[in-house]
Amino acid sequence: MGQRKSREQFQKTRREFTEAETVWNDYFYVDLFDDEHSIEENRFLIIGESKEKRLLIISYTERENRFRIISAGELTAKKRKDYEHGHFE
Repeated sequence: MGQRKSREQFQKTRREFTEAETVWNDYFYVDLFDDEHSIEENRFLIIGESKEKRLLIISYTERENRFRIISAGELTAKKRKDYEHGHFE
């Protein structure tokens, strides 16, 4: 990957994570313990609406009293349906 492409990818990811941070402001967000991925550290999933009105799922951990986002993305159709009906695994 060239420098330009790498820089563009970094900026895109940074924008996505900046949007993801706004999910914690959603009054209706759901926070879950991610047992499947909590091997070396506790991991959590948060599902909620971002300031851009997108329904996101975020994988994160807590380090030194701070949240560290591991990944973020829009919910799949199935996960969205589960969220809207209050069904969580």
